[in-house]
This record gives sequence, C-alpha cells and structure tokens, in this order.
Amino acid sequence: MPVMIQGGYYTPMKLTIDPQGTWFHGSSQLFTELRAGSTITQWKELAEAFSHQPSMLSYDDNGVISHNGTAKGYLYIIDEPVTAETDVYQHPRSVMDENAEFLTRRPLKVKMICELPWPACAVSRPKNTQLI
Repeated sequence: MPVMIQGGYYTPMKLTIDPQGTWFHGSSQLFTELRAGSTITQWKELAEAFSHQPSMLSYDDNGVISHNGTAKGYLYIIDEPVTAETDVYQHPRSVMDENAEFLTRRPLKVKMICELPWPACAVSRPKNTQLI
C-alpha cells in the first residue's frame, strides 16, 4: 500500500530476514572484527553501496540503489552465526524500510569477500524483497 510522503507516494518494500541467511557489511576499511554498534544487512547491494562511503544514498520503489560514494570499498560477510534480536536489532534511527539495516550488539567476526572498486557492480533489487 503506498504511503504519502512529501512530494508524492512511496510504496514500502517488504524485506524479509532469513534466520539462516548471510549478513553483510560494507566498508572502505580492512579489518577482521566488526565493532559492536556497527550496521549490517542481509541486502548485499546495500552493503556494497555503503562500502563506498556515500554522503547520500537512496533506493527507488523497485529497490534500485543510487548513491554518490566514490571510495574504494570492501564487502564483508559476518563469519559466525547471527541471531536476530540477540546479536542484532533494527537500526532505531534508520529512514530505510523495515529490515534494511540492523545494528550489532557485540563484536562479530567478518570475512572480506570482495574488493569493490568504484564504480561497483550494478546494484539491483534484492532477492528477498517484494513491494507491499
């Protein structure tokens, strides 16, 4: 159902969390452990976009991401089991749709899986997304 926002309507995306799914983090830094309070997501393309350190990021009704980041980035996966609500929680100040961004409650081991030079690979709608 479309939601009215300033200047028009927006159709929220329904992002579902897979309890056994992969969690991602994007950064312009190299490390092996993510600090408590860091942002993670199951939306791989969102993590890729954030790795470029944008000052502006948005996505359209279809989940296509646009941003102005220019930094070389790294894509990480969380390299240990993650339990929603125990290890992570919804970002309380996120302006994104529900389940897009989570904050970590504790340090988590990570594994760098990809170097993302600018421009990054094409970003598209995440697989676990549907318009509601």
